[in-house]
Amino acid sequence: MVQSWRRLLAVLLVVALAGCVAGGYTLVEPGRTQIDEEFSISSNMAWSQRAFGERHVWTINGAGLEAIWFYAGIEDGDALIAQIDEDEDVPRFDADMRPNEVMELVVDSIGLIGAVNVEGTGLRPAEFGSVKGYRFELTLQTKEGLIKRGLAVGTIQEDRLQLIVYLAADLHYYDKYVDEVERIFASVEMI
Repeated sequence: MVQSWRRLLAVLLVVALAGCVAGGYTLVEPGRTQIDEEFSISSNMAWSQRAFGERHVWTINGAGLEAIWFYAGIEDGDALIAQIDEDEDVPRFDADMRPNEVMELVVDSIGLIGAVNVEGTGLRPAEFGSVKGYRFELTLQTKEGLIKRGLAVGTIQEDRLQLIVYLAADLHYYDKYVDEVERIFASVEMI
């Protein structure tokens, strides 16, 4: 009996460690969460999070199906994505960008990571916490043909871009989480 428990414990430990090494994700419990030193948000759901410097991605079923990307404190000259090819110019944030240019930055960045037919539409003023910002919708198709929809809300404060982008498979996942994403957008508090 003791050996059975030891085997079970060993198997569970191996599975847990494999998950940590392979994914690098951590659990974000429901409630208020600080995104770097820039802003905080509140969620009613548990998410899995992975951080890439000032960039954080939250997902429930995997980033290929749905994901919320948090870009906190992106500075003048920084890119939203890592440079993939040395010869390719990666679009970079400019502190003087207008909202339509930020939308283009997002669209161009998504296109460089393999999406096609990327479009940003519906640009309009919106609040980002207590400050003036903007929001827009996104549509795209992956290389594999999966159609995705998305929402983005952002602002430029003190020459730094604060941006939240939600992207999800149009079939099922977008509608399943969009209400929670809207709650997250509405919960933004600047730090």
